[in-house]
Amino acid sequence: MQLGDSILGLEIIEAALRSAASGQVSASTRTGRLSPAGAAVVALTLRWSAQARDVPEDPDAALERKWWTLIAVCTAIFMLLLDITVVNVALPDIQKSLHSSFSDLQWVVDAYALTLAAFLLTAGVVGDIFGRREVFAIGLAVFSLASLACGLSTTSLMLNLSRAVQGVGGAIMFATSLALIAAAFSGENAARPLASTGP
Repeated sequence: MQLGDSILGLEIIEAALRSAASGQVSASTRTGRLSPAGAAVVALTLRWSAQARDVPEDPDAALERKWWTLIAVCTAIFMLLLDITVVNVALPDIQKSLHSSFSDLQWVVDAYALTLAAFLLTAGVVGDIFGRREVFAIGLAVFSLASLACGLSTTSLMLNLSRAVQGVGGAIMFATSLALIAAAFSGENAARPLASTGP
């Protein structure tokens, strides 16, 4: 807390106590429902909240938070789009280590792409209802844990199920990513950040 904030707080307290002591209290106080000290507390709370709403946010901190949001979203989008095609390179090794059939290898690719497409709209609606930042964080956690499960898979079925869950996490991140950037950057400043995400 800065010195100016402390002085402002003291001024608010002094004004609230002065109004309570001088009898400038509400009708509820005069009818006995609220004591002068209670009126002072109410006045203090109302004035403090009004002053807090008027205090502008530090522009440097807001700008730094915007860029961290952009970096996190771009990294997440890069990873979820990379997982659609990069697994094709590993298919021969997957076939050898897990003794997978051709159908199993098809599902390694399709399970991720299918769930990513199927849950995209649903994830967007859930993000609008419960908050995009929170839903994005959940999607990132689901995607990361499913990626770990993919790496630890010992059978083709386990790998395919993990890829399907990975697609759900990717859909959650993908659906909320552009909305997060649009909320962080407004007006003319939003064009370049939105373009940097790729899709």
